[in-house]
Amino acid sequence: MEGLPTNVMVDILSRLPVKTIIYCKCVCKKWRILVSESYFVKLHLSRSPASLLFHHFTIQELQNFGQGILKLVDIEDEVRHHRLYHDPRMSFDLNRASFPKSVKRFRKLPIGSINGLVCLTESGNNSDNTYICNPITREYMMLPKHYFFSVCDEMSIVCGFGVGLVTGKYKVIRTLLTHLLTNPNPKTSRPDLLEAEVYTLGTGKWRSLGRVPYWLDERKKPFNSGPFLNGHVHWIIRDEDCPEKICTFDFDSETFKLFPSPPFDATNVPKITFQSLGVLNGCLSQCDSSINDVTIWVMKEYGIKKSWYKMVNIRQSLCPKLLMFEPIALLEGYKDGGILMVNYDKKLFAYYPQTNTIEDIKMFNGHFAGITYRPSFVKLRDFVIESGRVRLQKG
Repeated sequence: MEGLPTNVMVDILSRLPVKTIIYCKCVCKKWRILVSESYFVKLHLSRSPASLLFHHFTIQELQNFGQGILKLVDIEDEVRHHRLYHDPRMSFDLNRASFPKSVKRFRKLPIGSINGLVCLTESGNNSDNTYICNPITREYMMLPKHYFFSVCDEMSIVCGFGVGLVTGKYKVIRTLLTHLLTNPNPKTSRPDLLEAEVYTLGTGKWRSLGRVPYWLDERKKPFNSGPFLNGHVHWIIRDEDCPEKICTFDFDSETFKLFPSPPFDATNVPKITFQSLGVLNGCLSQCDSSINDVTIWVMKEYGIKKSWYKMVNIRQSLCPKLLMFEPIALLEGYKDGGILMVNYDKKLFAYYPQTNTIEDIKMFNGHFAGITYRPSFVKLRDFVIESGRVRLQKG
């Protein structure tokens, strides 16, 4: 390949699997420089296939407050053949990241991923630390302390991670829902304060956005982070008087607004126990779980209420161990209509509408949560102000 023009070499390298590209960086100095160029990073990202990223805990890690491991899972999606593959070498061990000892006591959970960057937040009550990492480049950093942080009797945090379609700026949005001592029942009544703040990578600081106009549903951890699509992050809301039950945050205008939700079915409301949002084949989706069935809605045209349609209805009797009394996260859709899902009981499975069958996928022992992921070589050090905060995991 040494005799090939540089643009041809870049084109060839950008089409290789990410693990192969990492090996190619070790071949010679020229290839290492090529892979680090911004042009190559953008070209590779445009061709990077959809994958999954699982935050995996062993039983021992759960007992000892371990941080877990981020494991990249490749999707082999053929019309009549599906395969999920994990190479142990393509993992990012959070236990080996040198976070300050004072913050290690809280478990870090991924809330979303954009262009290869993963945002994590801590699961402890009254914890205000947020992190960004790229498992491929091995970079990670802890963001500065939040602009608004208050220790209250009850506090819930709902987060989102995304990038503006116009500005191209990566941002973390965080809303705090707090209940005061005067509140007689903080678990069922509206929060006394709904405050929002946003962090733009490259600025080095949080900014307050003031009051949040809607009551975001914070009960469905870890599924309350909100999926990102078309420059917006999406959440289910709890306001009974709102005409729609979905709220979005625009990463360009930094505004909240109501968003068209699936058709209201009064006959099914008492049965619905869990709801979650996801993205399937590029379309916003909603999963309604009940003691009897699981219904998946898909919005074919973004923002158009009439385009919502009921994609599948899975009866609980089909596989009670997988569907019973558990919130379900939608991960990815196969080309043949199959749907990858993970439930709160930490089971990964796929549903195939054409045959009305469920496949219980055995991948990891222990506990895990999954998010969609697109591997990339986007570097945290390119955000100039952040460069001094970025660290590199060894090994």
